[in-house]
Amino acid sequence: MGSDVRSSGELPTLSFEVLRAAVVGDANYLRVRTVLQPADGDGKVYPPTYQGPEGSRRSDDARYHIEQRRRGGEVVWAAVLDSVASQANRAEEALLDAYADGRLRVPLVVADFSEDGGCGYDGVLGGWLTSLEASHRVADAAFRECKLGGVFFRESPVGQRVFASSERDAADMYRYCPTVLVFGEWDSMGGDASRGHKFERRVVSEIVAVGVVVGRASSSKLDPLRVESAAVYENRDHVDGSDEPGWTTDESKAVRNAKGKPVLFGRGEGKGKISGLGLGNVTPSIAPGPEDDVFTGVGGVTFERAEQSTVIALNSVRKLRFPRHREATVDARTAVAALAFASTVLRDAQGYALRSRCLLVPDRPPTVELVDPFGEVRGFAPVTPDAALGMLERAVDAAAEAGLAWEAEPVVLTPTENLRDAVRARKARMSGEATGG
Repeated sequence: MGSDVRSSGELPTLSFEVLRAAVVGDANYLRVRTVLQPADGDGKVYPPTYQGPEGSRRSDDARYHIEQRRRGGEVVWAAVLDSVASQANRAEEALLDAYADGRLRVPLVVADFSEDGGCGYDGVLGGWLTSLEASHRVADAAFRECKLGGVFFRESPVGQRVFASSERDAADMYRYCPTVLVFGEWDSMGGDASRGHKFERRVVSEIVAVGVVVGRASSSKLDPLRVESAAVYENRDHVDGSDEPGWTTDESKAVRNAKGKPVLFGRGEGKGKISGLGLGNVTPSIAPGPEDDVFTGVGGVTFERAEQSTVIALNSVRKLRFPRHREATVDARTAVAALAFASTVLRDAQGYALRSRCLLVPDRPPTVELVDPFGEVRGFAPVTPDAALGMLERAVDAAAEAGLAWEAEPVVLTPTENLRDAVRARKARMSGEATGG
């Protein structure tokens, strides 16, 4: 595979014209690659953890996603530091932040909880739950349980147009929720799961640490109150609205079961224990190391290098068709590619604070490359967020001039009372758990 190896200072700029030509057919992929290292140099980082074997306790049997991969002709151990789904969510969050800051205009579908006292949704845009935050984007169940113009969203004229759209006629999805054309969508709850409403993901990104060594974790806690270990019971004096906490260490105040025995407070491993309330000391301990290639999610990893790779599939963008707007096809496709690229640049500009104790910094500027249909690579200088947003704006304006425009205002849905009640119940439950109720 050929490659442009010039330094970033000598590389050309990825312009709107170059991107448009690539979408027409000059290239199959636009990719951005960044080499990363721990923010403190050579320190340890902590990958995300996943549930262990079925029936196991997450705290004891959580797992890192560690697997063998081939790099440079060798097989090495690699740890996923940020998955494809997580990278997509971060890119969507970056777009939403830019929208909130007035730097970006993009159509959204939103559920409006802002006027509902006691329910509320605390999102980036106040009481609005947006299609950039919902797990299944425009097909999310939260939007299904909302109305537009007095009818359920999916039965409304806008909803019918959105859910009648497809790869072969993507105009209405482009008009009302174009981010679906970038990040994908599967309406798994909307009908036949095998043939349901789908759009494929056109941008794929992940961060992987290569050449990993799994560490061991230690833990301890010194309680300044020096609360002694004691049994904790359900407090018989606790009722809704009272000032009495839900627990007590005084056995004489404990709720009694049918056999007259005191009822222990809490659940799970912390049931009946003062430690279940976060009180008391934790004896210093060191977790055992990994055995037999089973990598528990407690000890962190060190690594040779970390790599972030983002690939925008321009050949997949070319699958999108707009038969009712043929004159706008190339510019609409270019807008989809530019939206994917802008989300990538905006996401990466926010840095790599992936989670607590997983802080990364670039080792060098990212490489921006176009890969042509024969595998030849053209390199470009890193692109700033403003430049990426400028390319997106030009593409959107060009498509609009050709007859296919983005909706200027978001589609604002009204949540049903059932959905509001479900959100209220969740908030009440969380409040009760926080107060020991």
